[in-house]
Amino acid sequence: MIYKFGIDPNGFMHLGHFYIIKKIEKLMSSRDILYILIGDYTCRIGDPSYRFKKRNSLLKIKSHIKDIKNNITNIFRKRFVFIKNSKWFLKIKAYKIFELFNSFNFKYLINRREILKRISINNVKFIEVLYPIFQAYDNVKLKPDLEFGGNDQELNFIISNKIQKIIKGKLTKFVKLDLIRGINSNKKMSKSFPSNCIFLRDRLKVLFWKIMKIKDKNVFYYIKTFLFLHPKVKFKEKKNFFIDRKVFLFYIIAIKINNNIKSVKKVILSFLNKDKEIISIVISKPNRIVYIISKSLSLSVKHVKILISQKAIKLNNILIKNSNFLLKENSKISVGKRYLINVLYEN
Repeated sequence: MIYKFGIDPNGFMHLGHFYIIKKIEKLMSSRDILYILIGDYTCRIGDPSYRFKKRNSLLKIKSHIKDIKNNITNIFRKRFVFIKNSKWFLKIKAYKIFELFNSFNFKYLINRREILKRISINNVKFIEVLYPIFQAYDNVKLKPDLEFGGNDQELNFIISNKIQKIIKGKLTKFVKLDLIRGINSNKKMSKSFPSNCIFLRDRLKVLFWKIMKIKDKNVFYYIKTFLFLHPKVKFKEKKNFFIDRKVFLFYIIAIKINNNIKSVKKVILSFLNKDKEIISIVISKPNRIVYIISKSLSLSVKHVKILISQKAIKLNNILIKNSNFLLKENSKISVGKRYLINVLYEN
């Protein structure tokens, strides 16, 4: 069976791509093959799905293609082939494209909320409206049995099947997967919002602290989403404090991305080490202690308030009970047994 997953090289690979790739790997047998379709041609147009702003110019396509190839080679354990869609789009005759365009009503193509919103402020290019037709033509050339993608790709999938019917080609079945939430919001994880992303190219320490920044209420969502990577592992939400959940989440993801258990364990042990890690921060105006700790340790404000309620934070060796305490001088903040924050106040 031929599987297909398409990705435009308009940014670096992130956890959302990783989720789809590993789901495909789990479903494939040893006789199946996955076509990784790199949209080096269509990415110059830009998929308007879930996009409410005009796409920026794409200057780093080559480095993004390299990132895609390196990461998929590293994380995927079944048979696969990389294919660029410029292979056929650079050779296609203009009349063939016009025939495809002529098969669709313009109103049908723009009837999606992200396009309609941008049209209302005169911020959409005509070529973006035609993007689904270009993407659908990839399936005409590849003839896959199954195509995988996020649930934001539904219209592109429908148009692809319509074109396959028009040319009486092989029909592709589509598997829609949920979009992974961003680490700072409930919006989808997207290359367009780097601060909301966990990238596969992130160093292990960066990956660790990005996971620690995930909102406490969302941690179990990520564990539930990625636990399929380790089917034999069981995790009970009620018996684990949220810090333990985040360390666990880092472990189940990192060992699949990095493939180096020793390096992953080293990052975890350095965090759990009882020796204090000294962090310095400079403030130029009075600031609440919760925000200083939150910024220094990349923790949520809610998490810091819980630590204060648990009597885990001291200011100059004096226990802090008020989360609204205003800091306006040089100070030393002890956070549990692990961290010492040196605060330098420069007025």
